[in-house]
Amino acid sequence: MRFSVATFATVIVAAISSVTAQTACTTNFVGTPEQLQAAQQQAIADFGNLFLVQKQIQRGFDLFIPGEYINHNPYAQSGRQNALNVLVPALSSPSLTFTNVHAFAGQGYGLLHYRMRNGGSSTAVMDKFRFVGTCIVEHWDVGQSISGRESNPIAFF
Repeated sequence: MRFSVATFATVIVAAISSVTAQTACTTNFVGTPEQLQAAQQQAIADFGNLFLVQKQIQRGFDLFIPGEYINHNPYAQSGRQNALNVLVPALSSPSLTFTNVHAFAGQGYGLLHYRMRNGGSSTAVMDKFRFVGTCIVEHWDVGQSISGRESNPIAFF
């Protein structure tokens, strides 16, 4: 089977678009509970990709945290803009990387579990989010330092 250059280019652009396209969340989701869970799973996966992998914090918030944002982190105030004021500069460091990113959703909540590295330090992080529809409205997080001397060979991941 032979493809023209134009056909090949069209296929590549379509594939890239399908991987990078995210749909804005909705607080008025219409569908079955199963469809809602699937939509929330997609939302948390897309948010995690934007936020952690691509480091497009503003875009992640614009698409998935458009309004109310309750934050239970002891070092950050509630409110969407408060979070952006802290996160955008903090996560812009090129030495800050995120790996082992896993996303889960169910019963109105989404979880992101990942490894955060910054210079010589490494932390296992779990972010928990509450949804209204497919929009994130509330956040909790926990982190545990990874020393590299853990006795459990499968610790954290």
